[in-house]
Amino acid sequence: MLADSMTASPAGVSAPTVICKLVVMRAGKTQVLLMEDGAASRLPTFEIPKWERPAPHLTRWMKQNWGAQTVCLFQASPEESVHCSFETPCYVLEVVDSDWTPRAGMHWYPRVEVGPENLPQAMEYWLLESAVSQALAHDTVGAGSFASSGFLEPLRTWVESVLKQQGWTLEREWCQYNLGPFFCLIRFETSGPDVWFKAVGKPNHREYAISLKLAELYPGYVPKILGRYPEWNGWLMCHESGEHPSADWDLRSWEVVAESLAALQLESTGDCETLLDSTCTDLRLGRLQALRDDFFAVIADLMTLQTVSLPPPLTDLELDFTKSQVNRSLALLEEIDIPDALVHLDLNSGNILLCSRRVVFLDWVQAGVGLPLLNIEYLMALLKRIRPDKPDWASSILQAYSQAWETRISLHRLAHALHFTPIVAAMAFAVGCLDWSKDPRNIPLHTGKLLRSIARGMHQEANRLECDEFPPDGKFSSAGRGHLDLESNSQERR
Repeated sequence: MLADSMTASPAGVSAPTVICKLVVMRAGKTQVLLMEDGAASRLPTFEIPKWERPAPHLTRWMKQNWGAQTVCLFQASPEESVHCSFETPCYVLEVVDSDWTPRAGMHWYPRVEVGPENLPQAMEYWLLESAVSQALAHDTVGAGSFASSGFLEPLRTWVESVLKQQGWTLEREWCQYNLGPFFCLIRFETSGPDVWFKAVGKPNHREYAISLKLAELYPGYVPKILGRYPEWNGWLMCHESGEHPSADWDLRSWEVVAESLAALQLESTGDCETLLDSTCTDLRLGRLQALRDDFFAVIADLMTLQTVSLPPPLTDLELDFTKSQVNRSLALLEEIDIPDALVHLDLNSGNILLCSRRVVFLDWVQAGVGLPLLNIEYLMALLKRIRPDKPDWASSILQAYSQAWETRISLHRLAHALHFTPIVAAMAFAVGCLDWSKDPRNIPLHTGKLLRSIARGMHQEANRLECDEFPPDGKFSSAGRGHLDLESNSQERR
């Protein structure tokens, strides 16, 4: 059957994968594409990598195998249907090529004429009904909705007008990387370098103002912005060619990133109020002190909500001890008096790009202002994930980072400060990136697990601080940095 042949996986897909349903529409969402399945019809089915962006896989497969140029509009929301559990993800796509003809065994149906007789599987019928209802609702949102029909054409027209100012022209090829009503990420090919259009909505809407301000203040460390589209909270930026951190990197590559990170932060020390006005998160030591008691109260409640026995939840006594070490570390860091600077709270491998002449830092939605040493801790955590076989590299990378700061603060004071930074970095990540300031019973399950995991790491770090001596003058120790767990690696199990 044709339906069976349409359940496809792209070449080279690695496990695990997930099966999803597609609602493919055209002509202003007035028609839907169904596949023959004997005497009945079915929705197209597709297999995609579970932990990767769905949009590039879906649109690439549609073009390569069906010859259809499509855009992903959105993923149907589970709460929109009372008839279907939505255990199978459903993505709504729109064919943007008006001349495309479906292959044999596939047909366009007027949307209003599709009923249970066309889709005898009840789950698929209610899936289609719910997805169509959401699709039509998105068309009423107005400009800026990337789930509305035909959004691509005005976007391309705007991109062409921006490129014209650079003396470039827009080519036919493009690739979509993100989807959703108020989120968009598309890479366009041009006669010059490729360009990226990015738009953001809640809860990440602040990334627009932050990205524009960083491009204005620190053009040597972020992508060049060519144009802005305020109505869509979007901007167009140049593509940067380079390498993301990987197991193939040598020590010197990591050192270069650390040096560039320090140089960027040094430039930013005089701009803290400007950065805070641009909606960067306030992570200054005084702010962390103010949040400390509320944070640990939430953690204590989350420990009581843990439903598995291993690893054991932290006791009230253990949490009080951890909080006391956080308080001690914050106080000592205040005494050392390192100037506040720009901080990137999401320093994962995808957000670091080592180019031929510079290092570029991407995706600043989790930008903050605070102790600059927080970022070297996040870089050390990334090193441990990518190169667990190279624990001896940490001291060299810390040295490279610290030497860049030597014009502002002595190596002895930096080494002293770094001794107390890991436990503070863990708390700063939690309060800056995670939605923790609510009733613990309403915190999502995954977030609760991650917060408990971070708290356990902080407790281990508190024990280290209780036992370890200060590092000798000018020496940089990597002790303790294995406890900074930002990805919930410890499995809660029965």
